[in-house]
Amino acid sequence: MKINGLNITVGADPEVFVAAGNGRGLPAYPYSTGTKKKPEVLEEGLRGDICRLQVDGMALEFNTLPFDGWLGFDRGIVKNLQAIESRITKGDFGHANNIISKRQTMKFSKKQYENTPEEHKELGCDPDFCAYTLEANDKPEPEYATRTAGGHIHIGWTEEADIHDQGHIEACVAIVKAMDYFFSLPMLFSADDASRRKLYGKAGCFRVKPYGVEYRTPSNFWIFKENFRKFAFTSVHRSVTEVFKQKGQFYCENVNPLERTDNWEFVKFPRLTTQGLVDLINTGLRGGDDAEGEVRKDMKLMLRSGYSIPGSAL
Repeated sequence: MKINGLNITVGADPEVFVAAGNGRGLPAYPYSTGTKKKPEVLEEGLRGDICRLQVDGMALEFNTLPFDGWLGFDRGIVKNLQAIESRITKGDFGHANNIISKRQTMKFSKKQYENTPEEHKELGCDPDFCAYTLEANDKPEPEYATRTAGGHIHIGWTEEADIHDQGHIEACVAIVKAMDYFFSLPMLFSADDASRRKLYGKAGCFRVKPYGVEYRTPSNFWIFKENFRKFAFTSVHRSVTEVFKQKGQFYCENVNPLERTDNWEFVKFPRLTTQGLVDLINTGLRGGDDAEGEVRKDMKLMLRSGYSIPGSAL
């Protein structure tokens, strides 16, 4: 998509759990030979390796290509899910009753976990960072045999940028904060897994990339329904539009969309501070909480003005 002269691409690297027909979690390592350094190519298409699969701990992870349009982005996710479903239900290790679990957090049985090779139990991710402190996030320490599934979104607008360049970092931070505002906060009303956020998915979680930024706050909840996928794609459009106002130019005064004072096309949360947003994303919605009640009022205002929140129970 073109935004103010910039070609914006969107990709994803979601993780999914394999489960038996009764929902019991199954270790992922028998279902792919792919690794982070060398993903397994399951299907080739017009643009090359459409379906790229790897084992990521106890889950399977797939990587989509970066797309500049909604149809390509959506197709990339759907094709990967279809390829994974085929892999886990057929072949030497597949079983007809196996399913792709839609759980964001999975607790494996003691037997399954202890029989899993040690290299698949390790949490080996490189550190990610917080957009609000610019400090590295603490390495998570999950409960025994418990793992979570991410649904990270990759947003591109440049090529071969220096990941240590201050201007590039500031642009990444601004877009991540905008995604918290436009995507992660509204989606609390549709999918609120506080157990995952104890480990991963804190507000403003990101990694700087040479092509743009990896937004690491979301879980995988949004990949399973078309309206959620479209909401993710639309949120990228809204966020990038808000950050980049002219071709190739980033305005530092727009880093935090919550503190903007000028008029803009999206209804703001007038009662919500930056810290309030961070707290809500990090801890989830709590019944009777004053902040949640005020945000619900603002969300309803947004809905009345045409802002769409898929699956919302407001």
